[in-house]
Amino acid sequence: TFYDRIAQDKEILKVVLLLTGSVQSTKNMCNQYLEKFDCYKWCWTDDIAKEYKKFKSQDPSLDDQEAKLKYFVSLENEVGTWDPRHQISALMLNTGQLGKSLKNLAKDWKVAFA
Repeated sequence: TFYDRIAQDKEILKVVLLLTGSVQSTKNMCNQYLEKFDCYKWCWTDDIAKEYKKFKSQDPSLDDQEAKLKYFVSLENEVGTWDPRHQISALMLNTGQLGKSLKNLAKDWKVAFA
């Protein structure tokens, strides 16, 4: 059959293997880049109201409240410095909207704790 003949052609097999390796390498680099965002996962998975209630139940001092607000401000500023695009091999990842959304989430957390 056609597929048997293709599978026996060494040049085609070489190109397929090179392409497979390239795609796998790009996939690994993309996954590695996406891990950068894991430390911010709490922003969209945790419930703001519940976390605020838990924070308030600890009877925080003014210094604790100020530290919490400074943390959210620094998070907002940190996200604002990200490059909105990231190139991996032949791919250009557009993370601008992700950065804006995360910055808005940080702002929501800051407002809730203010």
